[in-house]
Amino acid sequence: MIYALNGWFKSRVLIATLFIMLVPSYSYILYTLYFFPETVVTKDLVYFVLIAAWMASSMIILLNLICELEVNLISLERCINFTEIPNEENYLNYDIHKKNFLYPSKNHIKKIVENNREDVLFPFGHIKIENVSAKYVTKRDPVLKSLNIEVLPGEKIGVVGRTGAGKTSFIKIFWKGLDLSEGRIIIDGRDISRIDLKYLRKEIMVVSQETALFSGTIRENLDP
Repeated sequence: MIYALNGWFKSRVLIATLFIMLVPSYSYILYTLYFFPETVVTKDLVYFVLIAAWMASSMIILLNLICELEVNLISLERCINFTEIPNEENYLNYDIHKKNFLYPSKNHIKKIVENNREDVLFPFGHIKIENVSAKYVTKRDPVLKSLNIEVLPGEKIGVVGRTGAGKTSFIKIFWKGLDLSEGRIIIDGRDISRIDLKYLRKEIMVVSQETALFSGTIRENLDP
């Protein structure tokens, strides 16, 4: 698609420059030589023709640069919009996370590089869901109603149901993508509502059904 659009763009620019610059310049030369044969072709006239031919390729470069500038400015605009998104409530240590990201210390970088796992929040994975109900802000009725589930460490659980039964919503409550209206979720004896959101999401991996791939390895895509 990119190559096709680029070819379409270049052909249109060349056709435009052909009729706007090249045809008038060559027509002027032929007109001068035909009606005024005694006229000597000067270097200024040659320069004029060469500049007209050069303008065709330069026009493509100029328009490409303008398009690239516009795309980069859109990226900047999106970054600015991201900075204006309000923080989620459970980011308890947001200022610390922001400082570590913008101005990481040597110890913080070393910890990331060595993938230090001494501070694992949920070493076993014992899950208790106690009387959990949840609903979306735009909906009146809860999508999850009074769930009571216990998952032992190492168990593999499959959630089955028709479309709209709440399977995706059930997964969302684990990484706080959907807030609980009542009840609580306890993992390895810790209530996840009292855990910093960044640390919580670092410990729970979710492969979303809305696919989005980033430049990088498969591992980085699964756990960005």
